[in-house]
Amino acid sequence: MLIVANYKNQMVHMIQPKMDGWQYRIIITDDGCQCLSRGKCVDVWDKIFRGDLGRVIELLPIGSDFIVELHSPGVPATSVPTMIAENDPRLRMTVLSIDLWCHQDFTDKTWSEVQAVCEIHGLEAVPTTERCPPRVFSTEEVENLKQQAIDLGIEGWITRVEHQLTLCKIKPTRTIDVVVTDWDLGTNRNAARLGSVRMGVYTDEGLKDLGSCGIGFNDEDRLEYSRNPLTGKVIEVEYDDLAAKGKLKFARFLRVRDDKLPRECSGSQL
Repeated sequence: MLIVANYKNQMVHMIQPKMDGWQYRIIITDDGCQCLSRGKCVDVWDKIFRGDLGRVIELLPIGSDFIVELHSPGVPATSVPTMIAENDPRLRMTVLSIDLWCHQDFTDKTWSEVQAVCEIHGLEAVPTTERCPPRVFSTEEVENLKQQAIDLGIEGWITRVEHQLTLCKIKPTRTIDVVVTDWDLGTNRNAARLGSVRMGVYTDEGLKDLGSCGIGFNDEDRLEYSRNPLTGKVIEVEYDDLAAKGKLKFARFLRVRDDKLPRECSGSQL
């Protein structure tokens, strides 16, 4: 099964653009179809089958098991579940990997063979933008790829050696200074310590909520900031992108900015 990870000195043979969407596992058997969200394994076939994508999937061979990304260019990934529920015609399905096709094991197939099968059945496979001898990317190459992604207006890149090995992400990130508006205790091992902070920036309309951040704090941070809360202070966070409602996607704490005042956290940074 395909494993997704961040790029850290892995061997690379192919570079492909990364869509901003949700990954699903499609399983087609004699008993019908399943469309399982990766991670939570929630079956959304009852919503998919009513739309155009459902009609495409129902025509595919029985005995197939493959991973796709459901996405729509220019639309954030957080909108995908709503688009599925509403059978939005803009929703696209792109094949990322195939485990089984028409009862045939595809785990050792090359990406070219996967693309050929997709073409026969009218499916879109993620395009390969560059092929190179297997090698490790330098730090400079990774940074150049991040800048290219920004210039092209795409979420980032995926790299792999072949289609069934680990898929690695190279995504540009952004940083922003935000004011902490509230905080919560954590759960489990962090039950008595900081779990996450709520954050915002100032706009012409007032304080704009940017969501919460619970990643990036080490154990010492969590203990310290539960005793001396960050509320009203400025912190710098790193994030991937803006979500559908203007919240920060995957915000990570970087540092406290004692040199900045809360009112200096302007919405113009977004």
